[in-house]
Amino acid sequence: MKNKIILLIDSLGDYELENLIPTMMPFTYSIMQNSVTYTNMISQGPYTEAALSAFYTGKDTMDNGGYLLKFNDRHTFLEELQSMGYTVYKNIDPQVHAQSAYKDCDVPIYSVAFDIEALWGYRLEYYYDLYHQDKLVEIDYIFLKKLIGDCILFLIKQFKMLMQKDNSLEFITNNTNIDSEEINNTIDLLEDEYKLFENDSKQYLDDLLSKGKNHSLFTVNKLKQDHKIQNQDIKKEVINEYKTLFDEIKKSNRKHIPIFRIETFKNLIELLLHSPSSKIKNALKYIYLYLVYGKFDKDLLSRNKETYDSFKSAPSITTHIDHFINWANEQTKPYAATIHVDDIHNPEIFFTYDSENLDLMKEELNHLNNVLKKIPKNYTGSITYLLSLAYVDSKIEYLFDKLKENNIYDNTEIYITGDHGFSFSYRFNRKNYVTNFYLENYKVPFIIHNKYDSNEIRNQLCSSKDIYNLITDSNDINIHREYVTMEYMGGGCPDLLRRPVLLTYYNQKYMFCFEATYKNKFQDIQIYEAYDLKKDKYQHSNIYKMINESDFKKEYQIIRNRYKNLYENFDEYLHLLKF
Repeated sequence: MKNKIILLIDSLGDYELENLIPTMMPFTYSIMQNSVTYTNMISQGPYTEAALSAFYTGKDTMDNGGYLLKFNDRHTFLEELQSMGYTVYKNIDPQVHAQSAYKDCDVPIYSVAFDIEALWGYRLEYYYDLYHQDKLVEIDYIFLKKLIGDCILFLIKQFKMLMQKDNSLEFITNNTNIDSEEINNTIDLLEDEYKLFENDSKQYLDDLLSKGKNHSLFTVNKLKQDHKIQNQDIKKEVINEYKTLFDEIKKSNRKHIPIFRIETFKNLIELLLHSPSSKIKNALKYIYLYLVYGKFDKDLLSRNKETYDSFKSAPSITTHIDHFINWANEQTKPYAATIHVDDIHNPEIFFTYDSENLDLMKEELNHLNNVLKKIPKNYTGSITYLLSLAYVDSKIEYLFDKLKENNIYDNTEIYITGDHGFSFSYRFNRKNYVTNFYLENYKVPFIIHNKYDSNEIRNQLCSSKDIYNLITDSNDINIHREYVTMEYMGGGCPDLLRRPVLLTYYNQKYMFCFEATYKNKFQDIQIYEAYDLKKDKYQHSNIYKMINESDFKKEYQIIRNRYKNLYENFDEYLHLLKF
């Protein structure tokens, strides 16, 4: 069996990049010509938590309770590869539900530590509000018992591994300042908390939700990786070397993100006419987001301050590649490795922010300066996005070089993709970012290199659900879907009991977006967005009010069938959760 490397590049979109890839990502473009490349792969979700459900499991995102407990109750392609005899290496982000993050790997490498603050933002704050409104029901407590029990147990495990300097926590050990006394005190606190939880989980949960962030769990050290660069002299030199580059980026960004576009004014008028409430506030927010975060890039200079090594929590793609190569060199049995990196993810970054190698930093600076000169004059959008693409491209080349240098390449299949697209390119004026059904959030590249004898660019429509079979040794590359669906629950906690499920039908000609709720047995289906993509490629004109169901009976029936299936599936899931 050949080894498998899955390079999962967070936010690597493939929408309208055809003309930019040869210039901004020349190495990636070259390997696309010598691979099986899928150019119309559609992610099921617009952000990582929703997108990874379908990516890893090959099932629809909202099946089996959705992603409330991530994909804890679903079989992943990594588990399938384990059953085939592969050793699985995986760098993981354990947030929200750590058990589902590490359940399918033999060699877990923690990119970041479990953070109770993240659990608050993604889940607990939502249930805190419900608790104080006296709206929690039995099934909520069943879910919370599973979530919090697993959370405390994992925190105990994490701090014990930290004390033992376990290799899986190498990044955190190297980049975090915490002494053994605090680790021991934290373990004692957490073990006491778990005893209270075990003794009376309902009382414990009530106490947690009553106190919120004043609860003792929130005193646990977050293990932030704020000390990636130990040598302050090197940090100062990097800041000084890169200063001119950042000045050029600022100028270039202002030039390539124009204010006066027809769609800018159309969007503003639509906001003022159709916003359900606070119309002026919504319009001002739209202008603010576009100008401050787009044209003037509020976070730009934070990448060149003394805190640049903590601008991102996780290690850089360079560090991840180096770690993997060191591990791979010691392996004698077939392995599958998932390397998930977030350098492109907003806020995007375009240099190795955790390296003390000055030669490398200068080499990257020269590369970035050359990239700036190649940006087409007529390009519209964020410059930092293009630079991050160019940076990641250079690191994909670095990975290939290292594989060849260490005699790993010939016996390795390489898969390159994104979990979802990128919302903040500012190439288009948008009324909101991330939580929408704009195609730039969903269309991702999928490249299979060094597996098949043939090389082929496949333009047929595919879903990220198809990736499961493509990675687990399916020889059928002829995937061609007439349509795909995308589904998730908007921003915030994905509570299927109360919140609407957003479901979209897409066939490259049309896109129809619907919502419906479980409490109404998903029979309250409402269309709220529609686009004629033949006439409106960039989704500027929402024509849902002009859509007659009688003209699209087939499409509507597909949506009804999916909601019906989802209702039955969730009912079954709730039954299993209770018993």
